[in-house]
Amino acid sequence: MQFPSRAAAVTLLVGLLAGCGTGGSNPAGDAEQQVRAVLEAYGAAQRGRDFSGACDLLTQRARAQVVEGVAQGRSTAGITCERAFQAVYGQAQLAEALDAANAAVTVSTVDVLGDRATVAYRNPGGAHTARLVREGGAWHIDTAG
Repeated sequence: MQFPSRAAAVTLLVGLLAGCGTGGSNPAGDAEQQVRAVLEAYGAAQRGRDFSGACDLLTQRARAQVVEGVAQGRSTAGITCERAFQAVYGQAQLAEALDAANAAVTVSTVDVLGDRATVAYRNPGGAHTARLVREGGAWHIDTAG
């Protein structure tokens, strides 16, 4: 497997990370707190190199995004979400850049509507939005942009 460029990998993995940064909760705060907890767990899993745990917090679509981002147009056969994370974090400079970016994420807002949540966050790359969905009673990161 060929490794992605530094910019592509950082955009891919940090784009899916909206973790860190807790704040107050609103009256419907249980869902907001659960969403924040998933985001924080995702960031912690990446920093702790628990790639299986990080992938477990993603929807199937988000896992596919991670794999496709690493494959960069080549065949994704045999590449799992966990292996994609390992490939990116196996590059010292990329791992260092991701760790620095992941540590500098701040959540601005969490909006929950039923089984969907939208999170606005900032990292050194600017302002981003992540979407989470509740599947089987648990929140999962679905996509970011």
